Amino acid sequence: MDFSSITSDPDVGAVLCGLDMHMNYKKFAKAFKYLRDNEGCLFMATNLDSTFPTHGTVHPGSESLVSPAPPARH
Repeated sequence: MDFSSITSDPDVGAVLCGLDMHMNYKKFAKAFKYLRDNEGCLFMATNLDSTFPTHGTVHPGSESLVSPAPPARH
């Protein structure tokens, strides 16, 4: 993969995460770059809904983007 197209703006001070039905690795990589490279860059979430109910069933909610790995079970 070529990530050279992922550029960052040093003035960005926060990464805001919400429900994104078109999430992809490149978006994760760009957010990571801001959080890694921009000193003091904040990570904020619009909500932590674990599920997204629709049409009589549930699907992953925005929490799946904020914390993609399930918590470890002890």
